[in-house]
Amino acid sequence: MISKVRLKLLRILMLSISVLLVMILVATNGIFAAEKQTITYWKSPHGDETALNQAAFEKFEKENPDYKVEFNIVSWDGLDQSLTAAYIGSNPPDIAYIPDEWAYRYAKEGVFMELGEWANELKGSYPENVLRMGEYKGELYGIPYLVATNALIFNRALFAQAGISGPPQTWDEYIETANKISSPEEGIYGTILLNFGAASRGGGSGYVYWTPRFWEAGVQLISADLKKALFNTEGGRQAVQFIVDLFTKHKVAPPLQQYTSDQLTDMVYKGKAGMWYYWPMVEAIYPNQAPDLDYGVAIPPKGPVKQSMWTNYGFLFMAQKSKNKDAAWKLIRVLTSPEITGPYTQALMLPSPNIGVTWDEEDPFMRVFNQGPAISDGIPKTAHLREFWELLDNQIKNAVYKQKTVEQALADAEKNINSILDGS
Repeated sequence: MISKVRLKLLRILMLSISVLLVMILVATNGIFAAEKQTITYWKSPHGDETALNQAAFEKFEKENPDYKVEFNIVSWDGLDQSLTAAYIGSNPPDIAYIPDEWAYRYAKEGVFMELGEWANELKGSYPENVLRMGEYKGELYGIPYLVATNALIFNRALFAQAGISGPPQTWDEYIETANKISSPEEGIYGTILLNFGAASRGGGSGYVYWTPRFWEAGVQLISADLKKALFNTEGGRQAVQFIVDLFTKHKVAPPLQQYTSDQLTDMVYKGKAGMWYYWPMVEAIYPNQAPDLDYGVAIPPKGPVKQSMWTNYGFLFMAQKSKNKDAAWKLIRVLTSPEITGPYTQALMLPSPNIGVTWDEEDPFMRVFNQGPAISDGIPKTAHLREFWELLDNQIKNAVYKQKTVEQALADAEKNINSILDGS
C-alpha cells in the first residue's frame, strides 16, 4: 500500500511532468509558428523597388500570417538569363514580372500557370483588350501590371517660332510641321526618332516608333495563327514610305548613324528638336535635365486609317512549378489592387492598366499617355517577337539608306519573317 508521503510525491511528480509537457507544447508551437512558408517574387527595377513594394508585402503578410515574401531584384541585363535558368530548374520564383517582349517565348515553353479560374476574380478590373494581352493561344497566363506608352512630345517654343498653333493631327500635317521647324544648318530638326538608327546600340532599334505607324495605316503585323507576316500590303508600304521620306525626301530628321542616342537626346534637351516620341517619365526627367524646355504632349497624328500609340505591357506570371499557388495568387491580387498599384505606378510615372486606379486620369499630362491601351492594336503575341522586330527593323533601315526600295525591303522582310513563324 502506497504511503501518504509517497502518494504526495507522486502527485507532485505528475504535476511537474504536466507543467513540463505544457511548456514543451507552447515552445514547439512557437517554433512552428515562426517557420513561415516563403513566396518568392522576382522583378527588375523601375525605381527603388524595395521601398516601392514595402506596403504591398506588409499587406500580404498581415493578411497571410503563415507566409513571407522573398523579393529578388534582378538586373535587366541578367533577367532573361536568370529566368531561363530558374524555369529549367526545380525551384523557379513563384511570381515573376516579365515584359511582353520575352513573355510569349516563356509561355510557349509551358513554364507559366494558367490563371483562368483565379482570373475570374478580376472581371471588371481591366479593359478586356488589356487583359487579353496576358493571353497566349487563348489561355490567360499573365496579369497586366505595368503599361508603357509612347506619345508625341513637341517643343512649344519651336512651334511658336514657326507660327504653328498646336500638334499635328495627321501624317501630312506632321510632315508640314516638321518642314516648317527644320533648319539643319542651325542643327534644328523637325523630328527626331530617338534610338532609331543611332550610331550606338548596334544601330538602334526603332520598333517602338515604327510599329504604331503600321497600325495607323490599318496593318496587322502577324496573322492570328502566328504563322504568316501580314505587313507587306499597301498600308504597310505607306507606313514605311512615310518613315523613309522623313530622312530622304524631306530631310527633317537627323541622318541615321551620324549621332549616338545620347547626342539625339541632347538635341531634345537643348531645344533643337521639334517633335519626338517618348515615355510618360518625361514629366520627371525634363524638369531636371532640361528645365528650360517648354514642351507639350499629344496623341500621335492619324495615319491613313486611324490614330494609334505604342503600348506594351509588363505582366505578373505564376510559375507552373510553384509549390504555393494559392498564396502566390493572393500576392498577385495584393500587388495589382488599386490601393497598392495606384501609388506604385504614380511613383514610376507610368499609366496603370487597372480600371480602379484614377490618378492617371486626373493628371492632364498622364491622361494622354493613358489612352494608349484603348487605341493600340497590341504587339504580336509570338514567341519569336524579338527576332521579328530585328528582321523588320533592319529592312526598314535598308529602305531609309536607299539600299532597297520600300517594296523590296518589305518583300525581303516578309520572306525572312515567314521562315521563322511556326504558329508559336
